[in-house]
Amino acid sequence: MRTTLLGIALCVNAGTGCALGPQGNSIVPSRVIAQVEEFAEVLLEEETTPGFVLGVATREGRWIQGFGRRSFDDPRPPESTTLFEIGSISKVFTALLLLEAEAQGEVQLDDPLNKHVPEGISVPEEGQPIRLVHLALHASGLPRMPLSFKPADPNNPFAGFSPEQPFGWLQATRVQDPPLTKYVYSNFAVGLLGEVLVRAAGVEDYDQLLQLRLAEPLGLNDTTASPSPEQQTRVAQGHDAAMVPVQSWTFDVFAGAGAIRSNMEDMLDFGISQIDPTPLHAKAQEVRFKPEKPPVHMALGWHVNAKTGTLWHNGQTGGYHSLLALSPENGLVVCILSNSSDGSCERLANGCYQLMCGNDPSPPLKIRRSGHPKQEQLEQLVGVFKIAPMARLTITKEDHRVYAKMTFQQRLRIYPTDDEGLRYFYRGIDAEISFEQDESGEISSLTLHQHGRDMRGPRIE
Repeated sequence: MRTTLLGIALCVNAGTGCALGPQGNSIVPSRVIAQVEEFAEVLLEEETTPGFVLGVATREGRWIQGFGRRSFDDPRPPESTTLFEIGSISKVFTALLLLEAEAQGEVQLDDPLNKHVPEGISVPEEGQPIRLVHLALHASGLPRMPLSFKPADPNNPFAGFSPEQPFGWLQATRVQDPPLTKYVYSNFAVGLLGEVLVRAAGVEDYDQLLQLRLAEPLGLNDTTASPSPEQQTRVAQGHDAAMVPVQSWTFDVFAGAGAIRSNMEDMLDFGISQIDPTPLHAKAQEVRFKPEKPPVHMALGWHVNAKTGTLWHNGQTGGYHSLLALSPENGLVVCILSNSSDGSCERLANGCYQLMCGNDPSPPLKIRRSGHPKQEQLEQLVGVFKIAPMARLTITKEDHRVYAKMTFQQRLRIYPTDDEGLRYFYRGIDAEISFEQDESGEISSLTLHQHGRDMRGPRIE
């Protein structure tokens, strides 16, 4: 289980010379659909996710396609109205809520953060005060998460905290750099911003603010941080990177950093609303922070590809992964919603975006294929291997899936490189594991290959 929301994992390298328009009954050319479907089939065969929904929208119309299933136990395909956790894409909404609050006279972008915290809370500073706009630009100097953040349940990390707790974390935090000197992706910063905006508006919680200022005005009927009982029936079951079903995350704090659920219909509606934004929302794309590293600029809530002008954000919770990318210049929106925290689906959305712009996908729409060893070979791998005095690598098996768990780390699925079944690779981690047999053919040891090192471990159980 991953206990942090995804920051940025992929910079969308899209071209700017798109030639968009309907072709036949679809805005997506048949050649693009063919490549999308081919790669989608591989993603599903390799079990990187049970299912996902891909959507494309322009000013002329939209194309939505569901792939796979809602869970391994539910064969129904996900649809345009199926809800997913969108994770850190919520930060884009929170940045727009900041602009809405300024329009209401509740805050100003340049207000110092210490103006909007509870009485008695001291806001850390380094050279100059942290301002609200810095929080939305990931330029505040605050770390990714508070050092004192200790969830009671790692599988539901934001549950069980009081609304006052984030301000206690803030007071205990030391800022490393002055604002606007470095880009540091921060769930902490945007989560705090959400708490500040709720307090400034005098509403009950983040979802009430979201509905009042954005969801209802934009007609986003299924975009919410608190799904209704009816909406819950349409939420796709989430799965971790090992394809194990997981519970949905509850955001008692930091809702502004990742609490929103939505579906493809709403996400494309939202994307189109930002293609031709109101003057107020246009300001979110105009306010910029341009750090030297990494090669990406920040708008309010959005990451901006410095070369193409693409606005994008991705998101990840314990059981979901998503990406929203749009080009105001070309009138293009691409979104993917997946019910697995494995991020492989993001490559499909990125590739689709580039194909819609008439470019060859970079990186190519390819994924490493795994082998298919016999069940008896997989069963021989199960055991515990001593990698270091305090480190054990435990290998387990469920059906045809093999998992590796290092001491004090999460369990991850590993994939056979071939049908022989003696070497395995991770997805999302540059590492492999090879198994060694003794003279009798039994597995006696393994070697973890990572960072140019070969760490051998004998079997101890």
